[in-house]
Amino acid sequence: MAQRCIKAGCFDTRFVPYVPSMTKLALDPLKHGWLVTALISVILVLGAWHLTWLEAVELRLFDTVQSAVLGDEIRQDITVVLIDDDDIERFGWPLPDSVLSEAAERILSADPKVLGIDLFREEPLGDASEALDAVQVDPRVVWISRLFAQPGSGLRAPVSVSQDNRDGFADFPIDKDGTARRALMMVATADDLELSFAYRVALLAQGEIQPSASASDPAILAFGQTDLPPLDETFGAYMSVDAAGYQVLIDFENALPVVQTISLRDVMDDTPTDALAGNIVLIGSGSDVVKDQFRTALNAGLSRSGQTSFTFGIQLHAVVIAQFLDNYAGLKGPVRSPSQTLLWIVVCAAATGGAFVVSRARTAAAAILGGPVMAGVILVGLTLPLQWNIWFPSLPVALAWATSSLLALSMLMASARRDRRALRRLFAAHVSPDLVEEIWDNRDLVLSGGRPAPKSLFCTVLFADLYGTTRFGGTVEADQFGEWLGRFLDTMSKCAHDHGGFVEKYTGDGIMLVFGAPVPDLTDAARRLSAQRAARCARQMLEGVTWLNKSAMHPYRIRVGIHSGEVLCGTFGQTGSRQYTVLGDAANIASRIEEFGKKQSKSGTSPGIVCISEFTANMLSNDFETRACGRLQHDSGHEVFEIYEIVYDAKNQET
Repeated sequence: MAQRCIKAGCFDTRFVPYVPSMTKLALDPLKHGWLVTALISVILVLGAWHLTWLEAVELRLFDTVQSAVLGDEIRQDITVVLIDDDDIERFGWPLPDSVLSEAAERILSADPKVLGIDLFREEPLGDASEALDAVQVDPRVVWISRLFAQPGSGLRAPVSVSQDNRDGFADFPIDKDGTARRALMMVATADDLELSFAYRVALLAQGEIQPSASASDPAILAFGQTDLPPLDETFGAYMSVDAAGYQVLIDFENALPVVQTISLRDVMDDTPTDALAGNIVLIGSGSDVVKDQFRTALNAGLSRSGQTSFTFGIQLHAVVIAQFLDNYAGLKGPVRSPSQTLLWIVVCAAATGGAFVVSRARTAAAAILGGPVMAGVILVGLTLPLQWNIWFPSLPVALAWATSSLLALSMLMASARRDRRALRRLFAAHVSPDLVEEIWDNRDLVLSGGRPAPKSLFCTVLFADLYGTTRFGGTVEADQFGEWLGRFLDTMSKCAHDHGGFVEKYTGDGIMLVFGAPVPDLTDAARRLSAQRAARCARQMLEGVTWLNKSAMHPYRIRVGIHSGEVLCGTFGQTGSRQYTVLGDAANIASRIEEFGKKQSKSGTSPGIVCISEFTANMLSNDFETRACGRLQHDSGHEVFEIYEIVYDAKNQET
């Protein structure tokens, strides 16, 4: 038999050469890979953000959230006189001056704060222009106009109203998707400062004529108790919006109709004084025939009962006026949004977090929960601040988390395939395919730093060796001897695989097996089971020898030694020639027990002998019959072992 080099106490880790680790196994944290995926994710997301590829989706999400939190309250301090299809059928369109002046007089007689007329009337229409002139000079009347409209276009307010600064433009900025989300408060022209219709009505309702600046910043408008900073071109989800003029975001609070609404018929037939007195009253079109309609968050979000596909212009003015009134009273501040720098920081943090979390997942379920599911939580969670007028774009943050986590998962899966192949290459020659799978499934227990690092494990070690081979080898040709020996080693390997044994090495004309490694036995029951598997393997080896001897050119006889105890296990060697090795006193004792079998005489027809230590014998079940056969002194000379033989006869044979 080949000389063994395992001696008790001879192993010294100081003399183990440095072994570069294998590629990290999947679901074992990557040292730098997750940072790479985070960086790639940041580049992709911020690139898409700055190219405005995400703008439309983020705006749609903004609409959906706003729609979801809309209240059903009907404001009572604003009344809209909506001129619907029935009114147009009855009174005609455009409304004659006679109808418009009578309606205005009836409303003014109810003593409203302000009457806002959202009907273009630059020139008289009909025979009642004098009556309408009387309405125009009333200081409570505000008239609509079109921004930059030329005289004679029919889109300007009456001259008397304009001269008294009681006109306001109707224009709303429209986003690329055709939705109105912003209100234009004022625009500086070459000659003057033009105010919007809604802003002019809100100012007049508070007894003010001209805008006022904030005490803290002259560049910001102040309205009552609230400063209203203008939108910039990168506000919220916008990346390059046209922020010309002084714009604010429309804060949709309630679903349509938003404010109390009556028809023109109601005014003309029986003026509802209670609905008008002390209110802001607005007159405007509510007919599909008149093209004064906008798509807003009131229409673009989640479907609601009674929701229409558009908002009439007069209703949108009412929404903005209500918003300004709340600003004036200090009931609501403007919608705020983080700076681009803060958004970038959060995106970077999300990308890093997504990659880091997934890289530390140990199961597919954990990876999914930490990746796409968490991205969904972020997407929803960052929309919640909208309830407090904070618009934090959630899509780029959620997308950064999702992208980095999916990239990390892809890298880990690729690493898993590589490392699984590496694991198979490392162990395939030593264990059965089933045990390779078990090692993979328990890789967290087996591996450290990407390779099977040295660990102290409790194992059962088995040495099996042919005896009488030297004499026989000298009597036959080398190829015949090689074939004879190969049949024996193949049979012994099959026995090892059948019982989950790890082939630590072939020792010339013998074999060394380990039970309880590389996957460690963590409980006493598992350790007993490994000892019993080793004993059954040894018994099957005797059966295999018996079967081989039926057709062998020379009879096989084996000695088997088994002992259980602590050993040092790990992968040692240089790159390209690593081997999983078991070292230590328990292995040395098993080798000594196998050599002890030389002293036990057996008949010429016996396939061999199996000797075990007393410690291992005490771990076997009642299925094994043993008998004492001697003592063995430890190399140190301070310890003596009782040695037992496993009785082998027909009743113990296994198929």
